[in-house]
Amino acid sequence: MYVSCDGLRDSLYRQEDVLLLDCRSNEGYRHGHIAGSYNIVLPQLMMRRLKANKLFLKSVVPPNFRDGKEAFLKKCTTYQVVLCDHFSVEINNNDSSMLCVLYNRMSNEGCNVLILKGGYT
Repeated sequence: MYVSCDGLRDSLYRQEDVLLLDCRSNEGYRHGHIAGSYNIVLPQLMMRRLKANKLFLKSVVPPNFRDGKEAFLKKCTTYQVVLCDHFSVEINNNDSSMLCVLYNRMSNEGCNVLILKGGYT
């Protein structure tokens, strides 16, 4: 469920297939982010629809993901997906944060998804 900062660093260093999704605000992402990560920001309506399984995963493709929706979906199911936010300590299934909603939805769709323990600060 979680990956440590050291574990992520090692995976990136070994050039493993990792799709890193940053769930922080656009402003937080612009102030600093892990190289190669993609920023995902969703309006509340999309979040509610995603949580209720009324929105396809391809609808959350980050705007800075230049390869397109189908490539994003392929990476979601074939790469190790790592989600991060500001502090990512522990999540529960009732949490309505973007990180938790994405984690649950991606897990349910068969993605190999982890959360960066401690987040990005």
